[in-house]
Amino acid sequence: MQRACVPKVKGIKRILLVDDSTDTLAALSAILRRRGYEVDCASSSETALDLTENCSFDVVVTDLKMPGLNGIDLIRQLEGIAPRPHFVLITGYPSEFQSLAETTPNIIDALFIKPFDPGLFVRTISEFSPADPGTHSPR
Repeated sequence: MQRACVPKVKGIKRILLVDDSTDTLAALSAILRRRGYEVDCASSSETALDLTENCSFDVVVTDLKMPGLNGIDLIRQLEGIAPRPHFVLITGYPSEFQSLAETTPNIIDALFIKPFDPGLFVRTISEFSPADPGTHSPR
């Protein structure tokens, strides 16, 4: 089901959070909203793809492991949209961190292992300019 997109407020970053964990979505969205970001949440990659048809996002934060389309596949489907958002991948699987950093350096702008420091997460998001296409190296 698609929904209409509220017009973006100039200068405010719009962030899409994608995670099959409702607890993670609630926690991250609360942290980001308190800091003034516009946040949309999707509990699946399929829902995220629907949202991106009507809305543009400055940052897409997605979990790696989800039922159906995983986070990397979601990012690959979204990397061609314009303007290109920054992509932040989160994972609860530390063993995959190095492999992801090496195999996806050109599409992932930041990579976090759960649980992570919320302060560092917010600082990373704040470094991405709304007008600047994603071109940063993984952290």
